[in-house]
Amino acid sequence: MRGKAERERVLVAVVAETRTGEVTTESFFTNVLDVLGADLALCVGDHESENPFYERARFVWRTREPDDWGDLYDRKARGPQWRVLLTPGAQLLGGVDDPEIKEIGSGAIVLYFRQFLKESIEREGIADDYDWLVVTRSDLLWPTPHPSTRRLSARRIYALDGESYGGVEDRHLIVPRRYIRRFLQVPDPIFSDPIGLKNQLDRISVAQDWPVLNPERYLAARLKSLRLMRRVRFLPYVPFLVRAPGGSTRWSPGFFDEELGAYIKYPTELERSRIAQRFVSDQQSWHRYLAPIRGARLRRELRDAYRERDLYERPFPLREAHLRGARRLRRSASIMRGWLHLRIARIGAALRRIPGVAPLLDARIRRMRRRADRRAAGRM
Repeated sequence: MRGKAERERVLVAVVAETRTGEVTTESFFTNVLDVLGADLALCVGDHESENPFYERARFVWRTREPDDWGDLYDRKARGPQWRVLLTPGAQLLGGVDDPEIKEIGSGAIVLYFRQFLKESIEREGIADDYDWLVVTRSDLLWPTPHPSTRRLSARRIYALDGESYGGVEDRHLIVPRRYIRRFLQVPDPIFSDPIGLKNQLDRISVAQDWPVLNPERYLAARLKSLRLMRRVRFLPYVPFLVRAPGGSTRWSPGFFDEELGAYIKYPTELERSRIAQRFVSDQQSWHRYLAPIRGARLRRELRDAYRERDLYERPFPLREAHLRGARRLRRSASIMRGWLHLRIARIGAALRRIPGVAPLLDARIRRMRRRADRRAAGRM
């Protein structure tokens, strides 16, 4: 067991690609890696050339990036069964070139790299070597320092407070060692049990009234299934996504910021960041904000500030618990009715095979229909 004076070991994993480094490298190195005293791992494709992130990295894990991610999924899942998860207009597996079902975005690419991250960590045998795992993106600009892990609870998983789109944001996640192995299982069933996963996602989508599934909702659903959702806590949304001039994007092109010399991808993200910077700007302010009792007032004020700008989000809100319960009951009743009809049909088919019973059943059905017709005529 580490003594309190000994520095905690942190692994920061950049997933998918190291883009926008010309804009974010300085803030990422200074306000994230240096503050955490972290090792850097790059979990990326084989298409990009080396850059300052590679010079700083302790681990570089590369995988082939195909023209069609569907083929790669087929090989990883040992068949096309995973395609049952595809839904027209959804965002969970965007990036797959399926001839019949089109999803939008790049969810399939991100989830594949999350699976590759798990495999790489297991192959290196380092899952237990680090006290914390930080899964993040290289195009997040950090205007103020990241909180030291000394300020965080080793019994909590931390996400940023916003941009969750009905689930849990997946741009920056902080996981303590006790939960690393479970957390890395998030993408597993896509490849190992897609049919069981679909049934589970269908149930939770009905309960939560999710019209479409996206990566954030998928993350929330999987954390709940892995019994990790109750461990999640939310940090002020300090960083924001940027895009260098000429850089590519699958979503919002953003707006150009003259002072920064880059595109801000999401205005709401920048607004969250500016609000958060009123509460946390250095390690002392992080200490005050995260203090269990003394920080309660600051956390409440930040939530109120987000609410004023309609920026406050939470998955599985308590105020909607009765609605989720009603949806579950309706779904359960529908399933039960279907089950009863099936059982009655099977019993009827078995009875008809008994000699002499079929005519009796037919006569009974005719009497019931005549009685129903008389009742209907009487109401007219």
